[in-house]
Amino acid sequence: MSFADTFASTGEPTLDRQLIGEMQVQAGFFGVRPAFRLYEKGSHNAMATPRVWSGAPSTDGTVLYHVAMMRAQLRSHSWGGAVVAAVTAHEFAHIYQFRRGLIQAWRRGGRRTKYSELHADYLAGYYMGSKRTIDASGIREFADYFFGIGDYKFNDPQHHGTREERYATVKAAFNLYRNAPGRSVGYVSAQGEAYIREYIRDA
Repeated sequence: MSFADTFASTGEPTLDRQLIGEMQVQAGFFGVRPAFRLYEKGSHNAMATPRVWSGAPSTDGTVLYHVAMMRAQLRSHSWGGAVVAAVTAHEFAHIYQFRRGLIQAWRRGGRRTKYSELHADYLAGYYMGSKRTIDASGIREFADYFFGIGDYKFNDPQHHGTREERYATVKAAFNLYRNAPGRSVGYVSAQGEAYIREYIRDA
């Protein structure tokens, strides 16, 4: 995708302010500051790239989000805002992976894409544990909704893992937050790798 086809504003000032606030909180946890760009052409998706947008040359890559998908998420469930935060956290996790050289190291070690995707789910799950909108009793319903929307390869077992693998990974990270809140992203990253290696096949 060309950055020329991206833009900064949803066209809704209140939503823009909410997004900026969420990006600032996520940047604090993940320790990275990617540019955040919206787009409207092509498939409904969200993605992260280590490519730096020229309009923000000091950033750590770029997170891109299909604006129509975002609006549909916000409208379709009372957890819409949390889902947008979770999708964004998953992409921030990828930026963290790029920044730390993890994806490059995993590829050299023969790890499949599924490994990095589940690791991003784990980091996002820990981050979402801090959101008061989701409690332990609601994590399954939230995860089912999160993994069942959009064109985000949610059901591709080779790319993101199966729905059950993804749910188990997010739940494990959510439980880690409940038992050990306030830990650094580095600590959570290491816990995520240990979890995936022990419990997820073919990752």
